[in-house]
Amino acid sequence: MWLVPFLWTGLEYFRSELYYLKFSWLNVGFAFVDFQLLPFPSFGIYGTGFCVTVFATVWLVIKIELSMRMRLINVLLAFLFCLIPAGLVLLSLVVSKNHSPNFRVAGVQLEFPNRSQIQQALDKLVATRTNVDLIVLSEYTLDGPPTEQLKNWCREHGKFLIVGGKDPTPGNNYYNTAFVISTNGEVVFKQVKSVPIQFFKDGLPAPEQKLWESPWGKIGICICYDLCYTRVTDELVRQGAQMLIVPTMDVAEWGRASTRVARARRAGARCGIRHPDFPRGEFRHFPRREQIRPGSIQRAVPG
Repeated sequence: MWLVPFLWTGLEYFRSELYYLKFSWLNVGFAFVDFQLLPFPSFGIYGTGFCVTVFATVWLVIKIELSMRMRLINVLLAFLFCLIPAGLVLLSLVVSKNHSPNFRVAGVQLEFPNRSQIQQALDKLVATRTNVDLIVLSEYTLDGPPTEQLKNWCREHGKFLIVGGKDPTPGNNYYNTAFVISTNGEVVFKQVKSVPIQFFKDGLPAPEQKLWESPWGKIGICICYDLCYTRVTDELVRQGAQMLIVPTMDVAEWGRASTRVARARRAGARCGIRHPDFPRGEFRHFPRREQIRPGSIQRAVPG
């Protein structure tokens, strides 16, 4: 019975990381992202699943007719199995407590907007967040590359902007791309979605992953569904990412349960990147369709 947690974790890792689809949703670790009694989010989704399976196995063993001594031994073993990874996580947090310079980030979710709606949303944002350094718009905000109107807006207001759009390719196809527009109105960086959604028209996969050498440090950018894959986020961490920025597109009518805000918390638990204002890699949820959140940057820890 003590082999059950190891077998379960092996199966979870296989279906999430090794076969073609690598579809990690419905992993037991996701259910405990907001669990406050134990630092489960810091264990990662596989570590959390392992701990939960250990406790479940102990419960089954205790229900079997065993002596009191054997029951006590099983309980102690369960705590031992879970305390070891907890100690390693706490040690890594102490060692990696190294902050980078702060800066302010604001994000706005727009669903299939036209050009005037984009500019109105940006104008409204800078009117209320005058000191914001970087603005992030949703995946597929644009139906093509950034327009001259958008570049001129960044130049006039002196703001950096990350916006999702389509980068055309030969053969009537495109790359689902996050474009970075600088304060001088030029596209200084772009990152393509690494894992387009299977069986959907979501563009071609990214030929490479690179980091944006921003004025505030090295920033890794991935797009929406990319967060489901550790091979995407871990590669950015290996390259030295100090922060992940992830333009997403989950329509509001899909409901809160399916929003990428929860997925972002899960990604924080998986790749070890944490936000100093939100413990355990968590992001606050804003119920309004326009979501604005200031933020700061912190060193990433591979996990």
